[in-house]
Amino acid sequence: MVRAMILEPGKHAEVRFICPKKIAELVDGCPEFTAPHKGICIAVNEEGKIKGLPLNRSLVGDDGEILDIFAGTMVILGCNEEEEIHSLTDEQVVSLLAEFGEPETPDDWVEDDIDLTREDLHRILDEVIDKFFS
Repeated sequence: MVRAMILEPGKHAEVRFICPKKIAELVDGCPEFTAPHKGICIAVNEEGKIKGLPLNRSLVGDDGEILDIFAGTMVILGCNEEEEIHSLTDEQVVSLLAEFGEPETPDDWVEDDIDLTREDLHRILDEVIDKFFS
């Protein structure tokens, strides 16, 4: 069992102990891992955007620009340089709660003068994915 942070779309973050073998069940499909910060990794459904899973949280760079918007449930875990999974530390939990604790909405991802719906964002993501894989 490892201590992880579970982020479901539209819900506050939840910290709990999970079995790493259950990550696929938590993300509802084949997990894809990314390591946006040293010492942590994020698991999401690798086909989440393609399947139209609800958009969840954004990943913001040091310059404040959005790097990615994750779709579906996210599982955040600790990991080392060899990409081995382990529990989040107390310090990581505090930091991650500050970054990801609150749910996000499409309004959080666009300029104030732009009016986009969740469907608009999915359509835009679909167009980007189509261009990327064409």
